[in-house]
Amino acid sequence: MVTKVKNTNIDLSGSTDGTVMPKGSSGQRPSGTAGLLRYNTTTGNLEQSNGTDFQAIDLPPTISGVSGTYNEDNNTTLTITGAGFKTGATVQFLNGSTDALVASSPVVTRNSSTELTAETGFDSSPISADITTLKVRVINPSGLSATSVTTASILSDPTFNEAAGSLGTIYDSGRSAGVTFDAGATTSDSTNIEHVIVSGGVPTGMTINNETGIVSGTPDAVGSDTAFNFTVRASVEDQIDSTIRSAERAFSITIAAPTVEGFTTAGADTFTAPFTGNYEVLLVGGGGGGGSAAGGGGGGIVYKSSHPLTAGSIPLTVGTGGSSSQAGTDTTFSNITARGGGSVNQNGGANTGGMGPQGTQSGCNSTSYTSTQANVADGGTPYGGYRGGGYRDGHYFWGGGGGGGSGGNGEEPHGCGGTCDGGIGVNITQFSTYGESGYFGGGGNGSQQRYDPVNPNGGDGTDGLGNNAPGTGGGGSGGGFPGGVYIRY
Repeated sequence: MVTKVKNTNIDLSGSTDGTVMPKGSSGQRPSGTAGLLRYNTTTGNLEQSNGTDFQAIDLPPTISGVSGTYNEDNNTTLTITGAGFKTGATVQFLNGSTDALVASSPVVTRNSSTELTAETGFDSSPISADITTLKVRVINPSGLSATSVTTASILSDPTFNEAAGSLGTIYDSGRSAGVTFDAGATTSDSTNIEHVIVSGGVPTGMTINNETGIVSGTPDAVGSDTAFNFTVRASVEDQIDSTIRSAERAFSITIAAPTVEGFTTAGADTFTAPFTGNYEVLLVGGGGGGGSAAGGGGGGIVYKSSHPLTAGSIPLTVGTGGSSSQAGTDTTFSNITARGGGSVNQNGGANTGGMGPQGTQSGCNSTSYTSTQANVADGGTPYGGYRGGGYRDGHYFWGGGGGGGSGGNGEEPHGCGGTCDGGIGVNITQFSTYGESGYFGGGGNGSQQRYDPVNPNGGDGTDGLGNNAPGTGGGGSGGGFPGGVYIRY
């Protein structure tokens, strides 16, 4: 009840005590009389009415400091110091950069009027790791508040360097190069991190470095393309923080089965390299053409067990087999050239090796093929049918010798028992599904179809192994065969 006092001048100065105001809870507030003054037992403050609402008569709290750190997805506790913290005070967390409201503390403990502790509750309601500092706002029950100037800093979870999913593919030709992948993470405060695979596994032959998260090694070969899936947990090495500062990410690495691409049609073409790295490469020049009963020389061979290529389109040319009595043409790819085989009585494109003893009619190879001998820098090769078979048009001999092969000399009529075989090619086992059972560059056969008093029953010889199919670069008894480009990765 409101009692009006008619005397407008009340002098209470004679007393050293105080004036007791009407008191009651917030629920007992009388309805609006402007200027009404009372003590609110709920808030512990004097309050006044403007005729519509009551307003507390109080001082706001002050904040002198905030201590502690927080993690974006775990519950941590911050300590707030200052003055005027009332029972029932609440705490809000603000973005330290923008002052935007981030969250409210689910648990606030008033230790005294000068100290509060506030839990973040981010374990149940994670915030963005992009928020790197927090301010706090303390709100007393009166509604009066204070916002801190100082901030709390984030101790964020480890951040992985690579996105989840595939880290890449290791092709068969690149396995021995020791490929590495980054499955590691870092932290904003540069704390040391331990990386552990918690499910799945990296390819056999590879391991993960627990400190850096780098996956490295030489993976085993596979019979078909195989994806290895694994999940990495990155945790800070500090014994306290490791329980709350960790992250997991799923990755995969694919090991590709060997792939061979072959180009066996004479002329220009293009190989599309799927990655930058080393490839296994075989080039075979076009075979030389035979003529006048003599065999043509097999095409030159260049084999590279590890040849660097850059991802993208790479032009190539497959050498043409020579027509009758014509040499084969060169096969080119990258910076490699395989020379065409020689024709009748003619040398092929290779510029090394001898032509054989005077008077012989057989074609000859150059230097014997060895898998460890590299081709010269300009792409020339010492392998292949350096010389096509010869023939004699003298009084007795009309027959022709066998053409030289990439792996051996052809036979000459005088010593070949009536039939003159071409020189054998070279077996490149890595490309055994191509060529003639994996042989390339065989020489063409010679023959003794005409009268020969020494070998009156002479006939056609046998082509050297590595002949009789496009892509072999085999020399011909007539026309030679096209060369080829073969790439394994």
